[in-house]
Amino acid sequence: MIVASGCSSSAAEESGDLIDDSGSDGSTTGDGEGSSTSGESGGGSTTGAASSGTSGGDTGDTGSDSAGEEDDLLPGLEPGACAVDTPSALSLDLPDSNGTVSPVQSRMAILDGWGVFGALHIRPWEFLNYYPFEYPAAPVGELAVHAELYAQGGLQGSAFEVQVAVTGPHLEASERPPVDLTLVVDNSGSMKGVPLTVLKAACTALAKGLQVGDTVSLVTWESDAPVILASHAVTGPLDPKLVAAIESLEATGGSDLYGGLSAGYELASAAKKPDRVGRVVLMSDGGAAVDAKTLELIAGHASDPQAEGIDLIGVGVGTYGGYQPALMDSVAALGRGPTVFVGSVEEANKTLVEGFLGLTMVAAREVEVELVLPPGFRRVASPELRYDGDLVPPGGQPLPQNGALVLYERLDTCAPELVSDQSPVSIVVRYRDVESHEVVELVVDKTVGELLAGGSAQLQKGAAIVRYAEALRLWNDAGAELDVYAAVAQEALDRIDVAQKKLPNDASLAEIRAVLEALLKAMV
Repeated sequence: MIVASGCSSSAAEESGDLIDDSGSDGSTTGDGEGSSTSGESGGGSTTGAASSGTSGGDTGDTGSDSAGEEDDLLPGLEPGACAVDTPSALSLDLPDSNGTVSPVQSRMAILDGWGVFGALHIRPWEFLNYYPFEYPAAPVGELAVHAELYAQGGLQGSAFEVQVAVTGPHLEASERPPVDLTLVVDNSGSMKGVPLTVLKAACTALAKGLQVGDTVSLVTWESDAPVILASHAVTGPLDPKLVAAIESLEATGGSDLYGGLSAGYELASAAKKPDRVGRVVLMSDGGAAVDAKTLELIAGHASDPQAEGIDLIGVGVGTYGGYQPALMDSVAALGRGPTVFVGSVEEANKTLVEGFLGLTMVAAREVEVELVLPPGFRRVASPELRYDGDLVPPGGQPLPQNGALVLYERLDTCAPELVSDQSPVSIVVRYRDVESHEVVELVVDKTVGELLAGGSAQLQKGAAIVRYAEALRLWNDAGAELDVYAAVAQEALDRIDVAQKKLPNDASLAEIRAVLEALLKAMV
């Protein structure tokens, strides 16, 4: 069974401005501004579209208005006129629904006064992963699908935005299964100073999420005697023996990544039982190279379609300029676990304490979302949002426990005359159940009118976050002229304005506004 929530702005506006639309999210604020930034066709497809080449089945999805130019298309989209004889089937997915590194790095860099990020990689899809959305949880044993649609200028226009979110049941920490956590920590020479301080803070933050019944192991990269703590049964949060072991860590020069992981997986495998959750947490500043045998070791323990395995969680630590993401990108993708970055004690508490359940547990695996729209719809593709296909985790997108998988797209249609309030829309969700390991397919059937009948607060938040990420990436990667960048940044600020009118107390929107304004100030 599936719970469907359809919401968005009304299509009744005449000018294309965003209008007042109270919906199931409880927002009742109007937003008359922002028409110049809503559903624009020039901005490009965003997070969800970034991985459209990962799977086939896109019907009538033929690229953007510049369809004759190969460079303007995403992988998997072929140039040519859009199809008007068959429904438009769009696969919505992310390059990596587990990664949340670049939002933290870029925020730290800007607020600390860098103004530029240098070698940092701004990955727009990570921003929807990082910032939370207020979508209702699903009933026990089910998944819920929430869909929002916005039509600029009403149904007579050609620009649309859509956001689909998948949520699972809420799980209280007291109700979760026991966890066997194995911390494999980098103690090489590059960890001296800030990286080691932050690593200790990250370990301590994870210790706050442990409870009676859990076990923890602590392993270093030392070639000799890497194990500091072996399958220790904790007495509760901040177990004294664990805290003492964390405080004893030093950057003594150990550099045996494979040896540390081997020892860690040996302990994790010995503790593994069907009614427990086993996770290996690799912590490093990313200064090590990974070889084939290490990758094989990680992949051999990760979850597969037949069983829940020992997934690897990548925790990058250190400074935003010193952290190197290549190591975690490689190991966490094969290890089927999330990748996060911790650059401060505050971030450790935010990501590892508040997000403990989402970090260590999944509500569903291999989640696939397909949106079937009326004929003529297609993505508005943006070359700036391409990604390295090697980043796509094998086995599809996991749904983190107590989290949401949020997918946002900008669309247009070459045949607006084929769209009406009665036009059918289907949302197809396929996923692998974490207990039975069976593939489940859920279908939600709506009409365009039904999707345009509710509120769009979460969609407007998603649109603001995506445009914020696009602005950061343009500044970091494209070397844009200041006037070009300023226009894109202002577009993002305009969209933040729209979202904040619906969600005036939203901390995420306040944060991205502060970061963007700080960057613009630094440019002057």
